[in-house]
Amino acid sequence: MHGGAGGETAEERAPRRAGLARAAEAGWEVLARGGSALEAVVEAVVVLEDDPHFNAGLGSVLTVEGTLEMDASVMAGKTLAAGAVGAVSGVANPVRLAHAVLAEGREVLLVGEAAAALAASHGLPRCAPDALVNERYEKFRRLGAFEETASPH
Repeated sequence: MHGGAGGETAEERAPRRAGLARAAEAGWEVLARGGSALEAVVEAVVVLEDDPHFNAGLGSVLTVEGTLEMDASVMAGKTLAAGAVGAVSGVANPVRLAHAVLAEGREVLLVGEAAAALAASHGLPRCAPDALVNERYEKFRRLGAFEETASPH
């Protein structure tokens, strides 16, 4: 397991390591209950998406326009079935939405409003897109300087 792309400062190292440990523990708990590897991965990624120290879910990197759009994908190793979402906004855990795409079995990739509609039909929690912007990126938006300082994602 890794904590995403990008560098980390010395002060970020300990909270990121703790987040990785929590994610691994969440995955192990699913396996200990007899869950599948795919279910374990989804729950581990949810922990990372909920932790502002990682650039997924809460703490996602913003677009050059200063908005939040997230992507996620999952694949079942035995069947090679896959599910993915792109340009998703307002869904706290896009990995759960990608898992829903896989479970539906009709499409492999949904984006934008089609993904939002699937989230609603599966009862996945929605949130205001700004609720997922952490202070690390919000300061750039307030300054109107995001376009000059954003890193590609």
